[in-house]
Amino acid sequence: MSKLSDRFKKNEEQQVVVEECPLLEELLEKVNSVPYWNEYTVEKQRELVGFFVANSDVDDKETVCKTLEDYVIAFGPLQKLIDNERVSAVFVKDVNSVYIEIDGREFNTEIGLSDNMFQYILNYVKYLREESAFEGCAADISNGVNITIRKI
Repeated sequence: MSKLSDRFKKNEEQQVVVEECPLLEELLEKVNSVPYWNEYTVEKQRELVGFFVANSDVDDKETVCKTLEDYVIAFGPLQKLIDNERVSAVFVKDVNSVYIEIDGREFNTEIGLSDNMFQYILNYVKYLREESAFEGCAADISNGVNITIRKI
Protein backbone atom coordinates (compact mmCIF):
# COMPACT_ATOMS: atom_id res chain seq x y z
CA MET A 1 0.00 0.00 0.00
CA SER A 2 1.24 3.48 -0.78
CA LYS A 3 2.17 6.01 1.85
CA LEU A 4 -0.58 8.41 2.87
CA SER A 5 1.36 11.37 1.45
CA ASP A 6 1.43 9.72 -2.00
CA ARG A 7 -2.36 9.82 -2.17
CA PHE A 8 -2.40 13.60 -1.96
CA LYS A 9 0.44 14.52 -4.30
CA LYS A 10 -0.08 16.44 -7.50
CA ASN A 11 0.39 14.60 -10.77
CA GLU A 12 3.97 13.96 -11.84
CA GLU A 13 4.00 16.71 -14.50
CA GLN A 14 3.07 19.38 -11.96
CA GLN A 15 5.61 18.08 -9.43
CA VAL A 16 8.43 18.40 -11.96
CA VAL A 17 7.40 21.92 -12.92
CA VAL A 18 7.31 23.07 -9.29
CA GLU A 19 10.58 21.40 -8.34
CA GLU A 20 12.37 22.92 -11.31
CA CYS A 21 10.65 26.31 -11.05
CA PRO A 22 12.66 28.85 -9.08
CA LEU A 23 9.73 31.21 -9.47
CA LEU A 24 7.70 29.53 -6.72
CA GLU A 25 9.75 30.86 -3.80
CA GLU A 26 10.04 34.26 -5.49
CA LEU A 27 6.26 34.40 -5.99
CA LEU A 28 5.63 33.30 -2.41
CA GLU A 29 7.91 36.08 -1.15
CA LYS A 30 5.94 38.60 -3.22
CA VAL A 31 2.58 37.24 -2.06
CA ASN A 32 3.68 37.26 1.58
CA SER A 33 4.80 40.89 1.22
CA VAL A 34 1.31 41.98 0.09
CA PRO A 35 -0.69 42.42 3.31
CA TYR A 36 -4.03 42.36 1.51
CA TRP A 37 -3.36 39.49 -0.94
CA ASN A 38 -6.10 37.34 0.60
CA GLU A 39 -8.62 40.15 0.23
CA TYR A 40 -8.30 39.90 -3.55
CA THR A 41 -10.83 37.76 -5.38
CA VAL A 42 -9.59 34.44 -6.78
CA GLU A 43 -9.88 35.92 -10.28
CA LYS A 44 -7.66 38.88 -9.32
CA GLN A 45 -5.13 36.53 -7.69
CA ARG A 46 -5.03 34.45 -10.90
CA GLU A 47 -4.57 37.61 -12.94
CA LEU A 48 -1.65 38.72 -10.78
CA VAL A 49 0.00 35.29 -10.94
CA GLY A 50 -0.44 35.34 -14.73
CA PHE A 51 1.21 38.76 -14.90
CA PHE A 52 4.07 37.53 -12.70
CA VAL A 53 4.66 34.50 -14.95
CA ALA A 54 4.26 36.53 -18.17
CA ASN A 55 7.17 38.71 -17.05
CA SER A 56 9.40 35.71 -16.35
CA ASP A 57 11.70 33.85 -18.72
CA VAL A 58 10.16 30.36 -18.34
CA ASP A 59 9.27 28.42 -21.48
CA ASP A 60 5.89 26.87 -20.74
CA LYS A 61 4.19 29.89 -19.17
CA GLU A 62 0.69 28.34 -19.19
CA THR A 63 1.71 25.21 -17.26
CA VAL A 64 3.90 27.16 -14.84
CA CYS A 65 1.11 29.69 -14.28
CA LYS A 66 -1.44 26.96 -13.47
CA THR A 67 1.00 25.21 -11.13
CA LEU A 68 1.89 28.40 -9.28
CA GLU A 69 -1.80 29.27 -8.94
CA ASP A 70 -2.29 25.97 -7.13
CA TYR A 71 0.27 27.10 -4.57
CA VAL A 72 -0.89 30.67 -3.87
CA ILE A 73 -4.68 30.57 -4.08
CA ALA A 74 -6.76 29.43 -1.10
CA PHE A 75 -4.83 26.95 1.07
CA GLY A 76 -2.07 26.31 -1.46
CA PRO A 77 -0.68 22.76 -1.33
CA LEU A 78 -3.10 21.90 1.49
CA GLN A 79 -6.11 22.52 -0.75
CA LYS A 80 -5.99 18.97 -2.13
CA LEU A 81 -6.21 17.64 1.44
CA ILE A 82 -9.09 19.95 2.27
CA ASP A 83 -10.95 19.03 -0.92
CA ASN A 84 -10.90 15.36 0.05
CA GLU A 85 -14.39 14.62 1.38
CA ARG A 86 -13.12 12.19 4.04
CA VAL A 87 -10.77 14.76 5.60
CA SER A 88 -12.48 16.80 8.33
CA ALA A 89 -9.45 18.83 9.45
CA VAL A 90 -5.85 19.65 8.56
CA PHE A 91 -3.30 20.41 11.26
CA VAL A 92 0.03 22.09 10.48
CA LYS A 93 2.31 21.71 13.47
CA ASP A 94 5.42 23.02 11.69
CA VAL A 95 6.89 22.96 8.20
CA ASN A 96 7.58 19.22 8.41
CA SER A 97 4.44 18.14 10.26
CA VAL A 98 1.14 18.21 8.38
CA TYR A 99 -1.59 15.95 9.76
CA ILE A 100 -5.15 15.25 8.68
CA GLU A 101 -8.19 14.05 10.59
CA ILE A 102 -10.33 11.29 9.09
CA ASP A 103 -13.20 9.78 11.10
CA GLY A 104 -11.82 11.31 14.30
CA ARG A 105 -8.35 9.80 13.82
CA GLU A 106 -5.21 11.80 13.10
CA PHE A 107 -2.78 10.75 10.34
CA ASN A 108 0.65 12.12 9.38
CA THR A 109 0.62 13.08 5.68
CA GLU A 110 4.42 13.26 5.53
CA ILE A 111 4.02 16.48 3.54
CA GLY A 112 6.56 19.24 4.10
CA LEU A 113 6.18 22.97 3.51
CA SER A 114 8.77 25.62 2.79
CA ASP A 115 9.02 28.49 5.26
CA ASN A 116 7.44 30.81 2.69
CA MET A 117 4.57 28.39 2.06
CA PHE A 118 4.01 28.01 5.79
CA GLN A 119 3.88 31.80 6.14
CA TYR A 120 1.48 32.07 3.19
CA ILE A 121 -0.91 29.53 4.75
CA LEU A 122 -0.63 31.26 8.13
CA ASN A 123 -1.53 34.59 6.49
CA TYR A 124 -4.44 32.97 4.63
CA VAL A 125 -5.86 31.46 7.82
CA LYS A 126 -5.87 34.93 9.40
CA TYR A 127 -8.09 36.21 6.57
CA LEU A 128 -10.74 33.49 6.68
CA ARG A 129 -14.15 35.09 6.78
CA GLU A 130 -17.04 34.05 8.99
CA GLU A 131 -19.11 32.95 5.99
CA SER A 132 -16.32 30.60 4.95
CA ALA A 133 -16.89 26.85 4.91
CA PHE A 134 -13.73 26.53 7.00
CA GLU A 135 -12.69 27.48 10.46
CA GLY A 136 -9.06 28.36 10.80
CA CYS A 137 -6.97 29.25 13.76
CA ALA A 138 -3.32 29.70 14.46
CA ALA A 139 -2.01 29.30 17.98
CA ASP A 140 1.35 30.62 19.06
CA ILE A 141 2.88 28.01 21.34
CA SER A 142 6.27 27.74 22.97
CA ASN A 143 7.79 25.60 20.21
CA GLY A 144 6.23 27.34 17.20
CA VAL A 145 2.88 28.01 15.56
CA ASN A 146 0.09 25.47 15.12
CA ILE A 147 -2.42 25.95 12.32
CA THR A 148 -5.76 24.13 12.37
CA ILE A 149 -8.10 24.18 9.40
CA ARG A 150 -11.42 22.49 10.12
CA LYS A 151 -14.37 22.06 7.78
CA ILE A 152 -17.59 23.44 9.26
